Amino acid sequence: NKQVRGDFNNFWLSKGSIKVSAEEQVRFLSNLWQGQLPLNQDTVKLTKKSIFERSINGAKLYGKTGTGCIDEECMSAPGRQLGWFVGFIEEKSKVYAFALNFSDLGMRRGYAGPDAKKIVRRYVGRFFSE
Repeated sequence: NKQVRGDFNNFWLSKGSIKVSAEEQVRFLSNLWQGQLPLNQDTVKLTKKSIFERSINGAKLYGKTGTGCIDEECMSAPGRQLGWFVGFIEEKSKVYAFALNFSDLGMRRGYAGPDAKKIVRRYVGRFFSE
C-alpha cells in the first residue's frame, strides 16, 4: 500500500486505506502459526516469542493490541475509539487464532486496545481450565 510510505504516523490509526477484517486477521495469524507464509522461520519464532502474553490456566496466550480513532485526534483528546486484540491461544496440542475488535462509542481518554486484551484474558481464564 503506497500510503504507508509517507505517512508512518497515521496509516494504522483508522485514517488510511488499509482495512483488514477480523476474518482476514485470523486467516493471516493461522497461516503465520502454521508456517505457511513466505517468511524466514527464525523471524516467525521471534514474532511468536515477542507477542507472548502469559499462561492462563494452562493455556498460552499470544497477542497484539491496537487502538484506532473514530473521532479525529482521539489519541490526544477524549473521543470514540476502536480497540482490538488479535493473537493465538495454545492449549496442549491445539492452537486457536482469534481477533477481538470493538467500537467504544463513549468519550474516552487512553487507549481501547488494552481493554480488548482484558476481555480476552477474562474469557481465556473461563474457557481453559487445568
